[in-house]
Amino acid sequence: MTSPEAPVSRGEAAQAISNALVAAVEANTGREVLAFLSDHHIDPDVAVEIFILKPRSGPGDRDGAAPSADGDGSAAGPAI
Repeated sequence: MTSPEAPVSRGEAAQAISNALVAAVEANTGREVLAFLSDHHIDPDVAVEIFILKPRSGPGDRDGAAPSADGDGSAAGPAI
């Protein structure tokens, strides 16, 4: 028996997880997620989560540059 709060299907569980992942990516990047794709393959055991982000409108956007590898926000190369 499932509780009223528990997802009743695999699809509902996946949707709940994807909503949380999209929210986390948007909060951490300051950019809108236009699409989220998730898939897996059994043999070999491989999984992928892909986030397609809304393009930046220019240097005046939230940070204007891709974060550096050390996470300090300095430019590490061309903005994506």
